[in-house]
Amino acid sequence: VRSEGNPIPDSEKQAVFRRFYRSDRVRSSGQGYGLGLAIATKITQQCGAKIGLETDAGGNCFFVIFRCKK
Repeated sequence: VRSEGNPIPDSEKQAVFRRFYRSDRVRSSGQGYGLGLAIATKITQQCGAKIGLETDAGGNCFFVIFRCKK
């Protein structure tokens, strides 16, 4: 999933997957609860998958990698 906008700083990339984490910018806007990515992380872990984040000047890209079991 790609979102346009300000890239998440490297210093926050791991933190965004923690429960209730919200950056200063989001906290001051009063939006969100900091649960969405924590829930997505738990679901991907339960499925044996991995969730990640890549950023560039155009925004943020969240991805999930599923591995096939043989």
